[in-house]
Amino acid sequence: MKPLADFDAMRCWGELWARPGLSTQDRSFISVALSAAESRFDELETHVRAALVLGCSVEQLQEVLLIVGTHSGRDTLADALRVVRSVVSRQPRSRWGGKTG
Repeated sequence: MKPLADFDAMRCWGELWARPGLSTQDRSFISVALSAAESRFDELETHVRAALVLGCSVEQLQEVLLIVGTHSGRDTLADALRVVRSVVSRQPRSRWGGKTG
């Protein structure tokens, strides 16, 4: 069953992320925000890594998470920022697609 599930996920995500109207960075920010707001920190780690590769800056990710924090609370914000710091410390900057600041 796993190959079928993988195929469905690739098809769904590929089609969804290829739609017009939002950039891949915009979609990445939304994914980061939703994962953080739902306290899905394993998923957040994946989305933060992808966001950096897509060229999102650390500052932009922090701004997104500040908005999440106003809705989801200080503890969620603190946990999400820890995830970002952890990813940034482990992912080589050469893998980042844009600004490194």
